Amino acid sequence: MRTFAQALLAVVLPVLLLAACGSETQAEKHYNAAVKILDSKGHIGEGELDAEIAKALAELDEAIRLDSQYTNAYFRRAQIHEIYQRIPEAMQDLDQVIRLDPQHSGAYYLRGTIYGLVLEDHERAIGDYTEAIRLNIEHDLVGAYKSRADSHFALGQYRLAIENLDEVIRRDVSFYRRFALKQRGQAYAGLGEYRRALDDYAQAILLDPEGPSEAHRLRGQAFMKLGELRSAIQELGLVIETAHRDDWIAEAYQERAIAYTRLGNDAEAQGNADRAVELGIDAASLEREIEDAKAKR
Repeated sequence: MRTFAQALLAVVLPVLLLAACGSETQAEKHYNAAVKILDSKGHIGEGELDAEIAKALAELDEAIRLDSQYTNAYFRRAQIHEIYQRIPEAMQDLDQVIRLDPQHSGAYYLRGTIYGLVLEDHERAIGDYTEAIRLNIEHDLVGAYKSRADSHFALGQYRLAIENLDEVIRRDVSFYRRFALKQRGQAYAGLGEYRRALDDYAQAILLDPEGPSEAHRLRGQAFMKLGELRSAIQELGLVIETAHRDDWIAEAYQERAIAYTRLGNDAEAQGNADRAVELGIDAASLEREIEDAKAKR
């Protein structure tokens, strides 16, 4: 998945090239030279800086040396630093953009992304996403709501996460929607509202029929919490059939072993437990869980 900086570059570079026409200051010449290099690259990937990207950075450095108030140059440089994981440099440039232009929604969004995804400072991330939303960020308003929901979720602030996910689901019918539905379901589950969680997981499955295993896994967990063990077993069976991750499959066998134990079907429970252990589940821990389940029968 592209980073926010990559997506933003793809949108703004053609516009910036048009601005290169007409009279230019020396700083603008260097800035537009950088834009032209970046545009010729098309997709900018992670990894080591190649010679062309290094040249673009040098052009931006010179533009800033000639004009220390050049907001766009700081922002373009920050985007490149973020893509190549030069986080201190990116943050320094974004701080400068916001000092020069407190209305720069893109800078708040990108800085929030770094705070949330890289530095895991979710309080600061929420503050920056809030500013980006307040300024009605042009490039990805839905993404800003989704990112703010992610940070609220990480802090266990499930109601606030749900409020933001409601906005994502209301505004978006494609890319973000299925992810938002799964996350909103998890937030409802975190609040103990398992019926609402099940509804959201079901909608997520309808939107993503080719990759539903995670939603089935979450539905299985919700049914387990509700004590609806046969429904849980059915959902966990779908995980085993469709998942591409061994850890999810192992956990599904583990949960099924516990469900079968609670239903009194010890033979099925043992078979699932054996398979879970083969896939990496700790045998002693699972045995304790099964004994606890027997005690609750």
